[in-house]
Amino acid sequence: MRWIRRLWALAGFGIALGILVLGGAAYVARSGHSPRAWKEVARRLAPIFGAQRTERLELEVLLRPDEGHLRARAVVTVRPSARRRRFYFVLNPGLRVRAVHAAQGPPEASAYHLWTVLVLDAGRHVDAGEAAVFEIEYEGQPTSLAGDDGGRIAEGEVVLRPGDFWFPADLQGAFTAALTVILPARLTLIHSGEEDENVMLGAMRRVRWHYARPVHGLSLTVASCQWHDRHEGGVAYRLCLPEPAGLDAQRVLDELVAASDILTGRYGPAGFPAVAAYVSGRLRRGFNDGAGTLVLPMRSFRRGDYGFAAIAHAVAHNWWGGTVAEQWLRPGTGGQWIVEGLAEFSSWLALEERFGEGAGARRRAEEFFDPRAKVPLREFSAIDNALGDHRIRRVISGKGAYVAWMLRRVVGDDAFFGGLRSFLERFRYQSATEEDLEAVLAQVAGRDLSEFFTAWVRSASAANLRVEETGGRLVLRNAGDNPVVGPAEAWMFSRGEEPVRKALVSVGEEIVLPGDATAVIVDPLLLWADVDRHDNRFPRRSFPQWVSVSRFGARAVLKGEPYPWSPAELRVTPAGGGAPRTWDAPPGTAGRCQWVDERHLLLSADDGRGAVPAIVIFDTDAGMPWKIGRGSDPAAGPGVVYAARGARLLRWRGPEWREEEIGHFPGREVGSPAPAPDGRRVAYFLGRDGEMELHVRDAEDATDQLLLSWERGARWLAWSPDAAVLFVGLGARWDWQVWQVRLDGAPPSLLVSEAAVLGNLAVAPGGAKLAFPAVPAVDPRAHRELFLLDLNSRQARRLDVGEEDVWQVEWEGDEHLLVVAGPAAGAVPWYAPRERHLRRLRLADGSLADVESAQAPP
Repeated sequence: MRWIRRLWALAGFGIALGILVLGGAAYVARSGHSPRAWKEVARRLAPIFGAQRTERLELEVLLRPDEGHLRARAVVTVRPSARRRRFYFVLNPGLRVRAVHAAQGPPEASAYHLWTVLVLDAGRHVDAGEAAVFEIEYEGQPTSLAGDDGGRIAEGEVVLRPGDFWFPADLQGAFTAALTVILPARLTLIHSGEEDENVMLGAMRRVRWHYARPVHGLSLTVASCQWHDRHEGGVAYRLCLPEPAGLDAQRVLDELVAASDILTGRYGPAGFPAVAAYVSGRLRRGFNDGAGTLVLPMRSFRRGDYGFAAIAHAVAHNWWGGTVAEQWLRPGTGGQWIVEGLAEFSSWLALEERFGEGAGARRRAEEFFDPRAKVPLREFSAIDNALGDHRIRRVISGKGAYVAWMLRRVVGDDAFFGGLRSFLERFRYQSATEEDLEAVLAQVAGRDLSEFFTAWVRSASAANLRVEETGGRLVLRNAGDNPVVGPAEAWMFSRGEEPVRKALVSVGEEIVLPGDATAVIVDPLLLWADVDRHDNRFPRRSFPQWVSVSRFGARAVLKGEPYPWSPAELRVTPAGGGAPRTWDAPPGTAGRCQWVDERHLLLSADDGRGAVPAIVIFDTDAGMPWKIGRGSDPAAGPGVVYAARGARLLRWRGPEWREEEIGHFPGREVGSPAPAPDGRRVAYFLGRDGEMELHVRDAEDATDQLLLSWERGARWLAWSPDAAVLFVGLGARWDWQVWQVRLDGAPPSLLVSEAAVLGNLAVAPGGAKLAFPAVPAVDPRAHRELFLLDLNSRQARRLDVGEEDVWQVEWEGDEHLLVVAGPAAGAVPWYAPRERHLRRLRLADGSLADVESAQAPP
C-alpha cells in the first residue's frame, strides 16, 4: 500500500502548493499586475526555491517564428543544499510541459506547472550536495511578462528576455550553459557565446554555442539583420543591424568598444570573450541578458550621443547583473540598486570620461529622479524595474546612479573603485545585497559607511541645499531631511558666464563673496542629489521655461526650473502691452503653457498624486486655477482641451469643462493629441508594441483618418493655420526628421532630416514658415540652434541668436519670433541652474531684443 500513501502525500503537496501559487496569481490579477503584488508572490516562493541551485543548463530549441511557437528540450543539472525530493523552477505560463525525465529514479518524473511555477518530482530523495539531472520537454507561445518589450515571437523578430522565463530557471545564481537553436535560415541568431556549429539544414539553420563562464541569464534574440565585427583587446565585438538600418555600423562599434574599454579600466575584465549587440526598432527599452548579449532600442541613438550612454549602460550590466546579480526572490535587499543603479552610474562615468564633466552634469540633470517617490532604494527589485511606471524606473536608475556617484566622492576614487573590484571578485557569479556591498566598501575604505547607507540607501529622505541670507551673511543650509551631504562647490560670478572664484563650502558655513561677485551658485555640476536647484542660486532668479502667445496677442510665460517638484510661476502680459501679472503656478506645473481662449491658460500639473498629471485651467482674470481632470499630453484648441489617458482620447469644452471620451482603443496607447485650429478635429498617435500611427479624428462625428505609421517614440505635432497640413517631428534612426503630412491623401514629404536633437515645431500665423530648435550634429556637448524653414521653397537656414542654447520658439506675428534660450556651454562646462532669457528676434534684420529679464521671485 506504499504507492497509495505516496499518492496521497503527492496530492496533498500539490494542493498546498496550488493554494500558495494560485493564490499569488489571484493576488496579482486583483492588483492589476502591480510590482507590489508580484513582489509579494516572490516572497511567498522564496523559501521553497532557496535550498537548490542550478549548475548547468543545456537547451535545444526548435524555433518557428512564423507560427509564434517554440519547442524545446532542457537538460537541467541542479544541486540541493538540503535533502529534498522536489525541485522548483520558473517557466513562462504560455509554455506547456510535454514530458519530464530524471537521470536517476523513475523513468518518468512527475511535473506540475502551476501558473509560472514548475515543480519537478525526482521520484526519490536527493541528498544535499548530490546532483539531480532533469530532462524537460516543453513547447508553446511565451506570453509577455515585461509589458510590450518582451515575450515576442514574430516572423521578423524574436526577443525573449531572461525575465520572460522561456527556459526553466530557479533564480538562485549563475550557471554554465550550452545551447542549440534551429531557426529559419533567413534569420540571424544573436548571441555572445563561443560558437561550436553553424550549419544549413535546407531552409533551416542549426546554431550551437556555449558560454565559457557562468551566466545569470539567457535571451533568445533572432532577427533579420546583418553582422558587423571587430576584435580589440582580446574581445570580439559583434553588431547585428537591421537592413536598412540607417546607422553607421563602424561608428556604433566605436561607441561599443569605447564604453567597454572605459569600464574595463575601472572594474577589470568581465570575462566575456565576446560582446554581441542587436539594435531593434520595436523595443522601447533595451537590456543585457546577463550573458553579454545587448539588445538596444533604436530610439536610444537619438539623444545626441549616437547611443553612447545607452550602450555604456548596457555594457555595464556585464559586471552589474552579469557578474554579480541581485537576489531575485528577496525584494528589499538592495540588489536592484547594485544591478541597475551601478549600471546607470557606469553610463554617467563613461560619458564624463569621454566627453567631459559638462556632458556628465547635463546627463545628471536630464535623468534626475522624482524625489516625491518616497521609497528607499533598497526596497526596489527587478520586478519594480520591469513593471513599474516611468517615475519608479527613474528613481531606480537615476537615484541609484546618484547615490553611487556621491558614495564615490565620500570615499574617494581609489577606495571606491578598489572596493567595487573587490566586491565583484568576492561575489563573482553570485547574488548579493546592499549590506554585502557596504561591508566590502567599508573594509577597503577603512571607515564606517553605515551613516551614508542608512541615509541614502535604506531611507527615502532627500537633501535640499539652499543659499540663505541671514543678517547680511550668505549661509549654506540643507532644507531637506537627509543630513548626509558633504562639502559642495560654490561658484561666484560677476557679470559673465565664467566664475571669478570657486570654493568648497559645508552645510552651516558662510559663503564669502569677493567684491566683484554678483551671484553665487552652489553645486553647479550637480555632484550631490539636491532635489531643488532654484534655491542653489543667490540672489534668486526665476527663468523662463515656455512662452505662449494667444491669437489675441496676450503673452504667457511659465517660469522656474523644468521639474514638476520645483516651484513655478506664471507671468501674463495683456495684448497690446500693459502691466504684466504674476502668480504662483499650481504645484507640479512644468513643461508647456497654452492659451485656450482670451482669458484661460492650459497647464499640466504632475502633482505626484496620480499615474497621470492633473489638467489645470488657469483663469487669468481671476488669477485662479481649476483642475478639470487628469490626462497625459494635454493640448489646447479654441475653447477646447484634448488629452490622453491610456487607451482613451478625451475632450473638455468650456465653460463647463466636463470630461468626454471621444475615442477608446483597447490594447493601444493614445499620445500627443494636437487640436486643429477649429478645435473640432484632433491629431493623435496610437501606439502598440514598438509601432505608432498618426490619426486625425473628428470629435463630433467620430470619423477617423490614418495618416502614417512609424516607429514608436517621442514626437512633435503642429498644424498649418488652414488645417490642411500637419507638420510632424519624428525620430528616425539616429536622427530626427520633420515631415509634412497633407490631409487630402497626398503622400507625406520629408522636409528636414539629420538633426541630432529636435525641439518644438512652430508654424507662422501666415502658414509660410516653420521654426524649430535643433542640434545639427552628433555631440553631447552641442547646443540647440534655431532654424527657419521656408515652406514654399523648402529652404532652411540657421538664425543667429548668438552662442545660445535654444529651449523653445514661438511666433509673435509673421515677422517676429520669441525665443527661450540660455548661454551654451563654452569654456565653462554645462552647469545648473543656467540662466534663460526670453528674447524677440526680428526676421527682417536679425536683431535680438530682451523681452523679459530674469525676475526675482515675488
